Amino acid sequence: MFLIGVKGIKVKAPLGVYDWEKQQGRDFEIDVEFNLNLIEDQFGDELTYTVNYEQVVSIVVGTMMKGGNLLEAKVGEIGKNLFGQFPQLKELKVRINKLNPMGDDQVEKSFVERIFKQPE
Repeated sequence: MFLIGVKGIKVKAPLGVYDWEKQQGRDFEIDVEFNLNLIEDQFGDELTYTVNYEQVVSIVVGTMMKGGNLLEAKVGEIGKNLFGQFPQLKELKVRINKLNPMGDDQVEKSFVERIFKQPE
């Protein structure tokens, strides 16, 4: 099993419960980890066997930019979109960090993390 990750995807998105959060946008940092069942002698040196980081970032940023209220809902949407794009995934972990969630530098970040498993 291979563990592949893209960490620290930065985006300013209209996501939050309050109107001012949606209007001004909030700063987020997203981490994504993939588990792939790849057997070394059964795959080649081709991008099609693994995940394309550029596509991962595009999906994450695009999903975040749609906005919304809750990180819990957004983390589920990101997971669904990534599984849809990369059917070779066996397991996926998505973590959304909301930077400066109180807006006054009292708290560094809050986060929501979810682990998704491909149905057998």
